[in-house]
Amino acid sequence: MKTLIAFVLLNFAAFALAQTNEWVSYQTNNNVYDVAEENGWLWIGTNGGVVHLNLSDGSKEYFKRTNSGLAYDQVESVFIDRQGNKWFCTYYGVSKFDGTNWTTFNKDSMGLQRDWVHDATQDGAGNMWFATRLGVVKYDGSNWTVFSPETDTAIAAYEIMAIDIDSKGNIWAVSRDDGYGQGGLYKYDGSQWTSFTMQNSGIPDYYFYDLAVDNNDNIWMASNSSGLVKFDGNTFTAYTTYNSYIGDNCLKRLFIDAQNNIWAALEKNVGYGGITKFDGSAFTNYNYFSGNFPADNGNCVFVNSTGRIFAGAEGKGFYEWTNDNWQKTNLANCGIPSNRINCVFVDSHDNKWIGTQDSGLVKFSWRGWQRYSMANSDLPSNSVLVVNEDQSGNIWVGTRAGAVKISGDQMTVYDKNNTSEIRGEWIYDIAVDRDNKVYLATSEGYSVFNGSSWTLYTKDNLPNYPTSWDEFRAIEIDGQGNVWLANNFYGVIKFDGSTCTGYSPDNSGLTYAQAMTLAFDSSGNLWVGTYGRDYYGSNGALYEFDGTNWYNYRTNNSGIVCDWINVVTFDPAGNLWVGGAQFGSQVSGGFSIFKDGNWESFTRENSRLPYSIVKDIAFDQQGTAWIAMEDFGVVAYNPDGVTAVEPAPQQIPQGIELMQNYPNPFGNVRSALGNPGTVIRYRLSTANFVNLAVYNTLGQKVADLVNGRQTAGSHEVTFNPQNLPGGVYFYRLRAGRFVRTGKMILVR
Repeated sequence: MKTLIAFVLLNFAAFALAQTNEWVSYQTNNNVYDVAEENGWLWIGTNGGVVHLNLSDGSKEYFKRTNSGLAYDQVESVFIDRQGNKWFCTYYGVSKFDGTNWTTFNKDSMGLQRDWVHDATQDGAGNMWFATRLGVVKYDGSNWTVFSPETDTAIAAYEIMAIDIDSKGNIWAVSRDDGYGQGGLYKYDGSQWTSFTMQNSGIPDYYFYDLAVDNNDNIWMASNSSGLVKFDGNTFTAYTTYNSYIGDNCLKRLFIDAQNNIWAALEKNVGYGGITKFDGSAFTNYNYFSGNFPADNGNCVFVNSTGRIFAGAEGKGFYEWTNDNWQKTNLANCGIPSNRINCVFVDSHDNKWIGTQDSGLVKFSWRGWQRYSMANSDLPSNSVLVVNEDQSGNIWVGTRAGAVKISGDQMTVYDKNNTSEIRGEWIYDIAVDRDNKVYLATSEGYSVFNGSSWTLYTKDNLPNYPTSWDEFRAIEIDGQGNVWLANNFYGVIKFDGSTCTGYSPDNSGLTYAQAMTLAFDSSGNLWVGTYGRDYYGSNGALYEFDGTNWYNYRTNNSGIVCDWINVVTFDPAGNLWVGGAQFGSQVSGGFSIFKDGNWESFTRENSRLPYSIVKDIAFDQQGTAWIAMEDFGVVAYNPDGVTAVEPAPQQIPQGIELMQNYPNPFGNVRSALGNPGTVIRYRLSTANFVNLAVYNTLGQKVADLVNGRQTAGSHEVTFNPQNLPGGVYFYRLRAGRFVRTGKMILVR
């Protein structure tokens, strides 16, 4: 059967290539850092990639690491040059997009030691200028020239935060404090640099985040603590909360509109944060205190060519000032409320459960995205650490304030306040044994639920317990019913029901005590992932224990990509997957697969993975790996193509969705439908001509389910194949320009 599935997927590749991607990102865009305008569209740099927004109809295109040549999904600055090229400044270099092709320039091509690029501008001769972590860089289309304290003594600090150009062609740049009280404003006239620092001028600060030149060639600077600073060529003037009505003294971003008004995004420090406008004589403030801005901090502000005002609210998203109020524009391509992901789990119905660090729990199913948080449910904490499912179909959730059982629409909380047998508040891991008992690994012991009552196990009642620490980061039950525990400070502990056996660096092949994750393979071997003793120096390792011998796998003795292990798991074919991070001079990592005796590793540098740190991995019924990323949402990866619902980088009217069919697989038993069929659901934002058809693996149409005009709203169609053989089939939805394909499995 495995050979057949591999064959049919290969044959379908030519047919489905345009509709599927190997990598798909699910991220929120709740932080907007910069905006630029082109032909009625906005190019928006966010913490979830670039969003291309049509101001006339609200349609969007998404550009991320997973579907474009973008270097990094957190985009600090967006600049459009006179040739129409878009330049996106990121932590890992600057990416140029000409409308068709992508080119990324990083430290190696730019002649720098670090990749971080903060800002960009273009001079009259067409040269590009960049503000980087290690100085100002000029690019003439072929050659790179670096200006830094190493090359020009007038430049006092390395980290240049922003850059702009005046009407005379002078280059202006600001830096932030280098840690030694050095920084300020710099001017380049084409031949030499001039510095304005606290040591040689009246500039009130040496720590700046942004710079802009107005229509009169005044230089405006966003200071870290001295408010809005103006330089007219002779005199520095600072507008602060002490001498004006500006909302705060910490400014992050500036924008100058067509009327020469100065707009600034403020961080709440000594005042109220938010957004401010300065018309040359008076300030108008929009902040949380006055009730007309949705967050304490503003990330950016932008006024387009027709006078529409937009702002990024930190952690809240993208807003427009309309009818004396800030109205939100949803930029996200999914329902994930935060990019800080702790865990991901796929249940027996192929629903994806995503636990966030700060925004609760999300369920992704054919119904769409459903969020559970402290605000709309009984979830005791918005920090979710683990999700699992028992044999009765109940979903168990571990949080930083207890555990939750979800049974349909019912949620039951178990914590130390209502269950004395749960002592630890942090539920790090959840296991279910073959008798359907549920095990909670907590910050103080582990607790077991047999369906009616709880039992607590700690260092005080576990016989021959080998250490004084009983914080358990992971728990697994082997085929003989033994309980295996990953101890955060000791190593691994086995409890056979009568006595404990400890495995630590002092008495076993473990060399690191900080055990974090456990998994058993099909042969019964235990796999252990550890952290190291030192965050920046010593990393951990992956260990295999066959009951007698320990084997370790590190970056220096195998093809594994990381030593700081967050997850060890096995895919449906039994291949080992390991994910985590690597710490040293810079953060790296990703995930590695051990298959057929070889390691294959995926990193940010050699794949579409948006970041280096992998927190968790789970697999759905199509064999797609769902990968939880630290700070970068969830990534779905399948070399045969991800067929889950996702907006591709094309113009798509908001609200059109194709859901995964359910049940899937189908056909072998009668379902709730009363027949061995499956239901395909989709949603239309507007009335449209719709075609929904089913194809076999050769690309031949086997059924037309819908072929006609339909109204806006949700629709569902039952597919009940009567004479088709078992195997893989594909259903394709066409609605105007929208095309999406899903995969289903018919079992006979």
